Amino acid sequence: MKSMKGILFLILIAGSITTAYGQKHKEYYADGTVKEAGKYKKDKPVGKWLFYHKNGELRGEGKYKNGEKVGTWNYYHDSKAIMETGNFVNGNKEGEWISYFDNCKILSQGNFVNGEESGVWRYYYRLGILKSEGQFDEGAQVGVWSYYYENAQLKETGVWKNNKNEGVWKFYYEDGTLWKTGDWKAGIQDGVWTYYNTLGNLEERGEWKSGKQEGLWEYYYPSGKIKDAGRWLKGKQVGEWTYYYENGLLEKRGSWENEFNVGEWSYYFENGKIDKIGDRAKGHSIGVWTYYHQNGNKKEEGEYDKEGKETGIWKIYHENGSLSREGEWLDGKQNGRWKYYNEEGKLVEEGFWDNGIQNGVWLYYYDSGKLKNQGNWKKGTQTGEWMYYYLNGKLMEHGFWKAGVQDGKWLYYHENGKKQREGQFRNGDAYGEWKNYNLSGKYTTSIYY
Repeated sequence: MKSMKGILFLILIAGSITTAYGQKHKEYYADGTVKEAGKYKKDKPVGKWLFYHKNGELRGEGKYKNGEKVGTWNYYHDSKAIMETGNFVNGNKEGEWISYFDNCKILSQGNFVNGEESGVWRYYYRLGILKSEGQFDEGAQVGVWSYYYENAQLKETGVWKNNKNEGVWKFYYEDGTLWKTGDWKAGIQDGVWTYYNTLGNLEERGEWKSGKQEGLWEYYYPSGKIKDAGRWLKGKQVGEWTYYYENGLLEKRGSWENEFNVGEWSYYFENGKIDKIGDRAKGHSIGVWTYYHQNGNKKEEGEYDKEGKETGIWKIYHENGSLSREGEWLDGKQNGRWKYYNEEGKLVEEGFWDNGIQNGVWLYYYDSGKLKNQGNWKKGTQTGEWMYYYLNGKLMEHGFWKAGVQDGKWLYYHENGKKQREGQFRNGDAYGEWKNYNLSGKYTTSIYY
């Protein structure tokens, strides 16, 4: 028995041979289903032709004359529903053509002249709601066109000329509220445009030139109050821009150049007081910057390098104006000795940073200035022996840390200096025998873990 592949091959060969002699023609999908059927005469399709989907359902039907489509042609979805119908004259679509969704609702409807759309055309959503309507002239959109949402509200409307937007266009939100309006020139935004929020209040306003923002632009809060304003040049922000809080007070001010913040920029709190001030270049802070608390007192001050990273000595202040901490930055990371102070100006902590990580000896103090505890940090974790003291200077406890957890022998003392407790930690957990002592330093009890 011949294989199916062999049979299909013979059928295809036969189809091509009969074509050469003006006989019947059939073409098949790979699975053997008929794809199209008709006749050729002198290498041109003639008479009625049928075209099929892969599922075997009719895809299209119509007649050829001297190799060109003529008369009524019908096209179908693979569900058998009509997809498109209309007439051909000398191979060109002519007269009314209608396209359908697979639910039989009209998709589009209009006329062709010499194969090109002409006159009024209408397009619809799947459920039959009008989607858009307008005119064609020799296949190009012309005149007023209107577009609609699925709830039938007008979405946008304006004029087309030679297939390009022209003149004033209006766009609407789904509830019918005006969204934006402005001018087009040969398909490019050109002229003044205004934008509105869903409440109908002005959202932004400015000019377009050759498709790029140009000149003064203003932006508004939903309440209608000014939000920010400045100039554009060839689609890029330039010169000084001002930004406002909704209460009308200035939020920030500075200049733009080549899409970056440049020069001095100042920022403000909503109460109108200065927040921070300094220079910017290529979109990041450079040079000396000063930051403030909302009460007007200085918050911090320091310098940024040309890459926008903190560098050199920085000082940070409490809200009352006293120094909170000071130390050095290198390449955007804390480095070297840092000191920390309470609001009364007393040193409460000091130690070393290495490339942004605590490293080395750190000392911690009571508000009175006396030592509270001391120990080592290594790569950001407590390590080695640590000592803790009472306010009277007597040792409170001491022991060892390993990789950030207590590990090894720990001793605790009463405030009079006598031993209070001793035992071992393993990976942060107490284990083994722990001994307790009274105020005289005499052994009393043991606890086992």
